[in-house]
Amino acid sequence: MKRYIPVLFILMACICNAADAQPKLEIINGGTFDWHKVSPKDSPLKTKLQLKNVGNEKLIISNVKPSCGCTTAPLDKTELNPGETATMDVSVVISPHSGPIEKTIRVSSNDKTQPETIITLKADIFLALEVKPTNYFVFGEMKVGEETTAKVSIRNSSTEDISLTNFDVTPASMITNLSGKIVLHPGEEQEVTAKAKPDKKGYFNCNLKMKTTSVDFPELSIPGYGSVAESPIFNNK
Repeated sequence: MKRYIPVLFILMACICNAADAQPKLEIINGGTFDWHKVSPKDSPLKTKLQLKNVGNEKLIISNVKPSCGCTTAPLDKTELNPGETATMDVSVVISPHSGPIEKTIRVSSNDKTQPETIITLKADIFLALEVKPTNYFVFGEMKVGEETTAKVSIRNSSTEDISLTNFDVTPASMITNLSGKIVLHPGEEQEVTAKAKPDKKGYFNCNLKMKTTSVDFPELSIPGYGSVAESPIFNNK
């Protein structure tokens, strides 16, 4: 009976070693990357992340899924031997809206302790020029032949003067209160009033373009939308 004891210990050791043998995914420098303060001219935001197999078996990455279509994250390889690393080329397209953003990338692998690993991407978008409360004109109830007004404000959030010039309105029948050259000092706002008198029912859209001295926005565009109903007074054709 005693001679079977060493064999039993060997078998138990083999089972334990087999249980300990597994791949393990680690995101070098942590699972969060922060670009901090950025501006639209920095788009797309880019970085390279390192993924490492810190286990003792081959790591197989089966899927990489960003949280939205604005983010891409291709890997240079998907199978990593123990100690090997893979490089992820991250690119995030940011929109011209101010404030913090957060995107995620879900990485699926054969890491049994954590089959899915989440990488978090952060940034704080700063706009030298902000259009508020929305970045487009909202026309309320519109009727053929009746004038409707929409308003927004342009704010200079930078630390330098910004000039607005070359105002171009589409359609030409729309009227705004902007003309000549307007200089916004830091922290100042300019209210923009747009007046439209549609000549037919249906969907109404417009656009106000201007040149600016802001590096972030050499050209600022403010679109506008509305739905036009028939009028009992005017010709609706």
